[in-house]
Amino acid sequence: GDVGSAARHLARARRELPDSTLYAACEAQLLSHAGRLDQAHAVLLDAADAGLRSAPAEEMILRWLERHQPHERAAAWLAAERLLEADPASDVAERVLDEMVSGRR
Repeated sequence: GDVGSAARHLARARRELPDSTLYAACEAQLLSHAGRLDQAHAVLLDAADAGLRSAPAEEMILRWLERHQPHERAAAWLAAERLLEADPASDVAERVLDEMVSGRR
C-alpha cells in the first residue's frame, strides 16, 4: 500500500464527513509513520479549524503533539488550553500544563 494513496483516501473521507475526528486521526497517524510530521500536524489543525473543537479532537491534537513534536512547547500549551476549554476536567491537559510549569517538560 502506498502512503500517498491512503492519505488521499482519508483526506477525501474527511471532506465528505468533516465532523469526524476519526479520519483526521487516521490520516495524521499515517502521515506521522511516513515521517511527514508537518503534514500530519496540518491535518489535525485543519480538523480543528473545521469546527471539531470537541474535547476528543482537542485531546487528539495534544496527544499527537506530545508524541510526535515534543519540542513544540507553545503548540502543546495552546492545545492544552483548548482542551481545558472543551473539557474543564481534562486530566490530560492538566498533566501537560503541570509538567510545563514545573519544568518537567
